[in-house]
Amino acid sequence: MAAIGLSAFVVAAWLSPYEADGRPRVSGTHRQLGLPPCQFESLFSAPCPSCGMTTSLALLMDGDLGAAWRANWAGVVLAAMAAAAVAWLLTIALAGIDPGRWSVELTVERLALGGAAVAAVRYVGVALGWLLSGPG
Repeated sequence: MAAIGLSAFVVAAWLSPYEADGRPRVSGTHRQLGLPPCQFESLFSAPCPSCGMTTSLALLMDGDLGAAWRANWAGVVLAAMAAAAVAWLLTIALAGIDPGRWSVELTVERLALGGAAVAAVRYVGVALGWLLSGPG
């Protein structure tokens, strides 16, 4: 699980979260991985709950905290949570310690639930802004 978490950070560091003119992107960086455009955004002309997450992590890996926060602040919070989880999982694996009650499964579960909660809180703000500004 630690290797999976580390690989997300490595891939994010490899991606380019900037436009050709040097401006930081706010979303769409996932397209460099061969993934399709956001279908939610295509259908509803509004960002999905995870729009900007990949871009946010890539900007964070480039050290551009301000741009990462603007792209998707939940991505920055989730990255911090994931970094703590990876550190814990590596400690368990490399030191060979018994994690006790805070097992690998619990770590992954808390990261998933915490990440979903943070993304949901962010998305409520995005959805309200979209609705108040007039969809379409």
